[in-house]
Amino acid sequence: MKSSGVLTILILLFTSSCKTDRVMDSTLKMSETTEQMKQGMDQTNSTMTQMAGNTDNMYHQIRTKEAQESRDRAFEQMAKAKVFEDKLTEAAAYHQGFEYHLWNNGNTKEDTVKFRKELLVTAVDEYFRALQRFMDEARDPSDISPTNEDDFAQNLMVLAVTMHEIHHHQKTLVEEHPEIKEHTMLSIVKESLRLQVKINSGELKREDLEPYQNALLFWHDEAINMLRYRYNMLMTMTLVKVSDVRRKPKFGWFGAAGLYIKAKHIYFKWDSKFHTLVESRQAKINDFVDEAISTRDFLIEIGAEVSLDKRINKAFNKMQLKDCSSCTRGQAAEQEKFKKLVDQVINPSKKEPDDDNEKEINKKEPDDDNE
Repeated sequence: MKSSGVLTILILLFTSSCKTDRVMDSTLKMSETTEQMKQGMDQTNSTMTQMAGNTDNMYHQIRTKEAQESRDRAFEQMAKAKVFEDKLTEAAAYHQGFEYHLWNNGNTKEDTVKFRKELLVTAVDEYFRALQRFMDEARDPSDISPTNEDDFAQNLMVLAVTMHEIHHHQKTLVEEHPEIKEHTMLSIVKESLRLQVKINSGELKREDLEPYQNALLFWHDEAINMLRYRYNMLMTMTLVKVSDVRRKPKFGWFGAAGLYIKAKHIYFKWDSKFHTLVESRQAKINDFVDEAISTRDFLIEIGAEVSLDKRINKAFNKMQLKDCSSCTRGQAAEQEKFKKLVDQVINPSKKEPDDDNEKEINKKEPDDDNE
């Protein structure tokens, strides 16, 4: 009986041991399988990371190529165009084609803040080297008159007028991330020229500047000249919109065929057609004049000489604004604004404050030019 009990216990222990061994074997196999799966996942992750890196590289290569080709096409078409508006359209496309507009704020590995600054350096250098071509070819690059019919000078004019252009991608990015600074060729020019004033006064050293700002200041004189073009062209575009000055495609803004018209506007009083325009067009024209004043005032701020072409100035002095009896309230308001803005252009010393608060400040501190 005892032997039978011992035998039973031994059988149970053997059976239990076998089950335990099978569980352990199964556990070891699961561990091996898990390790294999982990290695497989690691390999997959590595492959995915490599694929993502390849995709990023491909994206940047394509982006750079497309941006460059876009600029090249626009630049070539601008140089070939004989009608000013066509030149203007292509110049705007050229400005929007710089790759810094397409920067993605870290959405790809390469799009770092440092990389954005490198894109700005590249844009500045390319832009002003392109301008140099026209400056070298123009008969008189110092002649910034809007009536200059030289084709190379007109290319400089349209590039100056469109310096503010921004690609919709950058505009959307800045709207979604207000902490990101918006960049256009105009903003780069202005911020860099302001810094040059601080360098001249000893407030800053050249080493304190960003690389793209130093790149811009290499082209200091050319940048100032472009702003002079911008000021004059914005006022010329305004004159064309509100008068009966016309041109033929082969003649520049006025051209030989427009000599009589020019003389009429310079030596005799003439009626502006501003009051006949729709309100939206009036507002756009006021934007032209407002930006022209802003450009002029900036040049004065940094100590650069600036003046409006004498013929354009005389034409505005002879302009008469008709009573707006049949205008809508909006049209009448825009015409009143236009009158004040033009007066600030032809009589800069009579510039009036924009609102009651500024008037009050001027009243209290008449000697403070900054106010």
